[in-house]
Amino acid sequence: MSNPENYTVGWISAVSMEYVAAQAFLDIKHDEPEYVSSNDNNNYTLEAIDNALEKKPRLRKKYKRPNPSTDRLYRSGVTHPPEDESSCVAVCSDDPESMIPRSDRTEDEDNPAIHYGRIASANTTKYKAYANSLAVSTVLLDIDQKAVLARLEGEVAAGASFDSRAEEHNPTCLPNTRVELLHQVSGWALDPGSEAVFWLNGMAGTGKSTISRTVARDFARGGHLGASFFFKRGETDRGGMARFVSTIAADLTRRIPAIALHVKDAIDNDPAILRKTLREQFDKLVWHPLSLIQPNLPNLGPIVIIIDALDECERENDIELMFYLFSRAKNLSTTRLKIFVTSRPELPIRLGFKAIEGKYQDLILHDIPQPVIEHDISAFLEHELARIRAKYNASVEKDRRLAGDWPGPSNIETLVKMAIPLFIFATTVCLFIADRRIATPYKQLKKVLLPRAGGQVSQLGSTYLPVLDNLIVGLSTSKQEEILQEFRNIIGSIVILASPLSPSALARILDVPRDDVEGRLDTLHSVLNVPLSAETPVRLLHLSFRDFLLDPEQRAGNAFWIDEKQTHQAMAGHCLRVLECLRQDICDIKAPGTPRSAIDPRKVHTYLPPEVQYACQYWVYHLQSAGIYAGDCEQVHGFLKRHFLHWVESLSLIGRARESVHLIEALQSLYKVRPTP
Repeated sequence: MSNPENYTVGWISAVSMEYVAAQAFLDIKHDEPEYVSSNDNNNYTLEAIDNALEKKPRLRKKYKRPNPSTDRLYRSGVTHPPEDESSCVAVCSDDPESMIPRSDRTEDEDNPAIHYGRIASANTTKYKAYANSLAVSTVLLDIDQKAVLARLEGEVAAGASFDSRAEEHNPTCLPNTRVELLHQVSGWALDPGSEAVFWLNGMAGTGKSTISRTVARDFARGGHLGASFFFKRGETDRGGMARFVSTIAADLTRRIPAIALHVKDAIDNDPAILRKTLREQFDKLVWHPLSLIQPNLPNLGPIVIIIDALDECERENDIELMFYLFSRAKNLSTTRLKIFVTSRPELPIRLGFKAIEGKYQDLILHDIPQPVIEHDISAFLEHELARIRAKYNASVEKDRRLAGDWPGPSNIETLVKMAIPLFIFATTVCLFIADRRIATPYKQLKKVLLPRAGGQVSQLGSTYLPVLDNLIVGLSTSKQEEILQEFRNIIGSIVILASPLSPSALARILDVPRDDVEGRLDTLHSVLNVPLSAETPVRLLHLSFRDFLLDPEQRAGNAFWIDEKQTHQAMAGHCLRVLECLRQDICDIKAPGTPRSAIDPRKVHTYLPPEVQYACQYWVYHLQSAGIYAGDCEQVHGFLKRHFLHWVESLSLIGRARESVHLIEALQSLYKVRPTP
């Protein structure tokens, strides 16, 4: 540490948000203090504000005033359309009446300066308001943005936004497909007189999420996307609404800098807001900040929030709450808030929309005229199969290549008829045909087109059974049963997990060799997202695969059927077995009361690996999903007697301490004493 006498300003930050903002002002980082008391839990940052212009004189040249012939300051009423990339002269003209005259500067006057601090709002003219909003979005309120995002990022649902890493490789609509539908959605969003909510509903596999990603991408490009949340059952933070509002608020703050200050004020005024009810969170972090946006900001059009797969939100009362949020969208007077929702037409959602009848616009995917669906599925199949043909032909000798017109119009027509109205059929079939681990595309296509024995098969059966049959075809009855048992154990566990696990973590929690898990996954790439790394989670490509395997009506005719309750029961037992490793001070901190923020996350991961973290969070969930069995009480009671405090400590170490109360309440409800009949 440098001489303390060199520091002239001391800034004490009471909250982390202010601490982040303070650091944004500083340029030169110094060493940390040489000595801090072991009882001192504060964080210290020693830095200085540098004179950037003296340090980098080239900045003067780079940022001096441009040549007068190119330096035009237009009046506030002149707007350059955001989608037009032409020069301002071409679009906005060089008419002196459209510009604000400015006097020339001398060389001595033409020196840039860097100012530290915050520019106050100025509402006296449109130009000042616009200038301030630009400053907010690019430089000054960037401090507010960073402070808000620093507070919210830890509460954001991982992978829920349309442009997240988890959604990166998921498809959007091909060109010249879904044309009328996308045009209708765009027209709804841009129409000031349209309803605030648009509900796109359709049965499983009809392409709702692909449409959502396309709509989100298009609105993002046009500057109208405010936020997005893609629900996904079986993904911890995406299967419910616990982090819905914080994710939407973070997205809005990132995309609409003008609300950053208002969100920051809401958090400053109520630091516990993220622990309040979702209704209060929405009002303070979303609705109120949006209501404070100045309506005269240039180019402020509709703000669209996209909510995909609402039916995958696992709690019905959360779905009911969502309709309260929908009902408020139309009440904003300063902002045109639009909400685009997709879901299956499940009963709770139908009832919710019934309650706000007349306040939403809807479109039913499976009611779209069949010729339109046929055209779009045909276009998709032609595109994907041509890509498969080209990739295969590039990898083999000339005599093995597929014909230039493979698979031919008649085969494509047959596949289209098999698919209608399920896009997921077309997607799965293409993934299956492209999977070289099994056979050539030619042979794979023949398997798909082969008539199935046993009469009528459901569309989901036609989608998934060609893939699954490859696991057992040609094997003896005893070998088939061995494979099916392994399938139920490994794949059955994957489809009922509360949060995805990697192959290595899944192997440890099931207590089977990792090779067994990876070997079972090798031939299922067309129905599962199987990662290259054994440490990356395995995910379902589409929820309909889970639906197909767990459907009670398929029990008799589907050899791959999975008993959901039995699988949950087995997983609960696996979790409790894994948790026997828990002990006091499992991370060897040796300092009771140490804040979690002061503990190295790598240390937590070492002592609490993914399978242990999963078991800590979800063993109660699996017990609930399995129902009450006679043997549960003794096993659970024994675990709690040995490890209750260790379990709560571990939840705290992985940042889930708040959930321990709900888990204990769930256990009490599950095992409460019932009167003898």
